[in-house]
Amino acid sequence: MLDFRKVLLALSVASLGLVGTASAQTPVCTTLAPQPFEGSIAQEGTTEALPTALISCNGQSVTGTLIVTLTASAPFTNQTLPHSTSIDATATDNGGDTGTVTQVGAATIQISFASVTGVLNSITVLDLRVNPSGSPLLSQVSLTLGSPSIPVTAPAANFAYVQKTLSSVTINAAPVVNTSACSLLPATISPVANVVLTNGFPGSLKVRPEIQNGSAIAATQGTTFAVTFSNLNPGVNYYVQTPLTAGSLTLTAYTSAAATTVATPGVNGLLLAAVNGSATVYYQVTADSQTGTETATIALTEVVPSVAGVTSYSSAPVAVSIVLASAGTGYPGYSSSQTAYTATQTASNTGNGLLTPCSTTLLFPYVVNTAGYDTGIAIANASTGITGVPSVTPTSGACAVTFYSGSGTPVVYNTGVIASGTDGTPFTVSAAAPGIAGYAVAVCNFQGAHGYAFITDGFGGGGAGLSADYLAVVVANQYLGATGTVAF
Repeated sequence: MLDFRKVLLALSVASLGLVGTASAQTPVCTTLAPQPFEGSIAQEGTTEALPTALISCNGQSVTGTLIVTLTASAPFTNQTLPHSTSIDATATDNGGDTGTVTQVGAATIQISFASVTGVLNSITVLDLRVNPSGSPLLSQVSLTLGSPSIPVTAPAANFAYVQKTLSSVTINAAPVVNTSACSLLPATISPVANVVLTNGFPGSLKVRPEIQNGSAIAATQGTTFAVTFSNLNPGVNYYVQTPLTAGSLTLTAYTSAAATTVATPGVNGLLLAAVNGSATVYYQVTADSQTGTETATIALTEVVPSVAGVTSYSSAPVAVSIVLASAGTGYPGYSSSQTAYTATQTASNTGNGLLTPCSTTLLFPYVVNTAGYDTGIAIANASTGITGVPSVTPTSGACAVTFYSGSGTPVVYNTGVIASGTDGTPFTVSAAAPGIAGYAVAVCNFQGAHGYAFITDGFGGGGAGLSADYLAVVVANQYLGATGTVAF
């Protein structure tokens, strides 16, 4: 359990000067830590709001101009640009006087009160923002109050604790096994993976408007994530849902990091625009309780619209990268060096949602290249011209032919691409796997593969003229049908 009373950001009063007629006694002032506990700020943030800064004084009368200098151990920033000469903060004393806040250095602001008259009990500063992106994670920075002309007491105070915006990002497999694209029904949506985001601390996920300390200063957008999925298969449609609601937390998808245009989902959800196996969606936090643990789950689903459109398959598990995206101007702002979260779906034999090609498996039960015998093999791509079988689409592809002889390492021969409606280039066992006597299994990444083998003792001339031929056994010829795997 974190002790929020012992935390990060330090503000120190470097000088407190009074110009004009002062009381007989010199005021003694100090800073008080935020009550009831210090706040937390995001390490990735560059415009993080601090809790209210309170300077407490001992109730002596003052008259004249009052100047307070606050120095932070992380740079101050304002609503639009860091280290501006003006800052979006307000300061008042207990008499209702309003101070002018001016940034005089990267980590120093000056607050000037004109014509102060009366008893000085406290000065309150609202809407201070800092850039903690250079501060160590889980660190605290001390604060010192000091002045050559004013006595100080309790010089140290802590204002914020540096944590990550997200405590964790995990990507879990959806409850499906590795599957062939051909075993999926057309236009049926199937789960792929779930990405789970959890906030790092209450209020780490900001909303629009983020009204700080009850003032009128509002954020220009909520926390926005650029969520990028990779290792996606070409020819497959991938979808996510929007909006995502879990309890009081809502994430809404937008068309860009600027979060100006809400993305419109279709029947299956929001279609991702994948390029080279990657696709990005932008989620903005549009509702949040600002208290407790908040978790959102982004479900990635897929639809295989046609077998022919799926030309290659990723053998790697789905991965995700999440970057906190900043507004062009305004806050929240995030450091490019501190914003990335990555996770990879756990690879396993089952449950990892990987897609494998539609295929035909052929068994050549006897092939030989010994004792003067040789075997010629031809494989046809008959995905063109097949009728009466649902969802068979003409598709070109290659076959990997593995030769087994009962001993030694199996030999693999690749046919190269066989166009739909053609026979591939015939080959001999003497060329593909010389000296083999056994059987062969051909796995073709298209539907409608069929094979023919011719065995002779005088292939190319000579011999006794003995020969035999047979058709390969179609072990599996998968298609997008409702009845499962069939052979044709």
